Amino acid sequence: MLRELIGDMVEYQRSIGFSNEDLAAFLAQLFVMNRYAESEYSNAVTFRILKHADRDSLSTFLGSFRALNAQEQPSTRRELAKLALLSDLLEVEGSKSSDLARRWQSLQEYPRDQSDTYLGGLVFWHAREVLIRQSQEAGFRLFVESAPDISSEIEEIVGWIEFVNQNPADFSKNVIYASHRRAVGLEPGFDDETAREEWAQKYASIRRTVWESPRLSEMHRARIRAAELIAALSSAEQAWSKSQDKKAVHEALGQLHEFIEKYGASGNNALSEHAKRWASYVLHNASNFGLDNDDLLRFFEPMREHAEQGLRQLAHGAINMIELRKAPFVFTSLTMNGEEFDIADYRGQIVLVEHWTSSCASCIAAMPRIYGVYLEYQSRGFEVVSIAYDGTRNRQRVLRLEKELGLSWVTVNGEGLLEQISKRYGYAGVPQYMLLNRDGTLHAGTREVDMGRNLEVLLEEMFAEEAEEKTVSGIH
Repeated sequence: MLRELIGDMVEYQRSIGFSNEDLAAFLAQLFVMNRYAESEYSNAVTFRILKHADRDSLSTFLGSFRALNAQEQPSTRRELAKLALLSDLLEVEGSKSSDLARRWQSLQEYPRDQSDTYLGGLVFWHAREVLIRQSQEAGFRLFVESAPDISSEIEEIVGWIEFVNQNPADFSKNVIYASHRRAVGLEPGFDDETAREEWAQKYASIRRTVWESPRLSEMHRARIRAAELIAALSSAEQAWSKSQDKKAVHEALGQLHEFIEKYGASGNNALSEHAKRWASYVLHNASNFGLDNDDLLRFFEPMREHAEQGLRQLAHGAINMIELRKAPFVFTSLTMNGEEFDIADYRGQIVLVEHWTSSCASCIAAMPRIYGVYLEYQSRGFEVVSIAYDGTRNRQRVLRLEKELGLSWVTVNGEGLLEQISKRYGYAGVPQYMLLNRDGTLHAGTREVDMGRNLEVLLEEMFAEEAEEKTVSGIH
């Protein structure tokens, strides 16, 4: 009954003479009483409220909430700090470069991760979208005010182009409702295609004028290309996720190839690192782009002869990693006990190969988690092979760690082999992980294993696939 009453009060507030201030004070009291409890009831009520709220009523509500909660616990005060920031940001106006810089600085200072409470998530996503939209318009006004000669503002405008590419707006019709959906882990929904198209036209006009400016340096051009490449890769991932659209994927990969060719060996370390990082991202997130092994081979093959050594090594390692999905992993050495070791002896079992050194804190931190999964799934044919690449130099430390952590899996001495493995598979340090199928081919790599956090999920998927194959073969 209360839920319906609140919904009706919000929906018909004007017809019953309930002002924004009255509504805000009432809702703030309600939220204080509920302490923002994480419950289906609280979220349902909040949804009804925010779906119909406008920006003015939200801003007033935030002020009332802040006043009522002044004496709350530190965790609540942390949320209040965000609310106060949002209230301040809603009042930021103007089009001068100083105002633009203030917006950018505010967004950079805003917490990168939403809080673990519903309200914290709601405020996080709302403030982010408001800031981005304000920044878009402020940059456009700065451009208009600088025309026709934009040379005096070229640095600010290039910085703005970077910003809007790296921080795309949602273009949702109802920002508050979209923020609610984000806070509960859903896509924003209700895109405003008209606003999206208007913005695209504005951006294209500015970009064209800036690109033709005689004051635009080659470094400015590189920055613009880099920002647009990030946006293209992000859009390609979203396009594949929503509609399996590979056209956007191929266009983005084409842009990446152009960037690699133009700036990969430019002598600018930052640009070369960008090129390597994005190429590596495509490799390790191939499924996000709908890329199969043949797609990846076509992407990396031209890079094998690149002038920049780091890109050549990355391409070589990527191609070998792709081939590892077809041919078994080969590795021989001695165990820490001095016994002969050959990974081929593990054919017929699912194997996690762990590449590490005793000086790698994150490697060691992940071991208890992985060991727990090992104990649970060992009886189903799962094994772990741990390769310590400093097994001779730091032998006592490796043995002590094994003993202290109570590890019973096989630890192999990989002394002197890390460089060889790194070059072969494009590794840039440890830890690295290979989850091998029963035939020794690669099933999942470091990114998918995620320090062991996703290992159990991967194993269950593998066992489920095996069970399905047995069922199918039994039918036939």
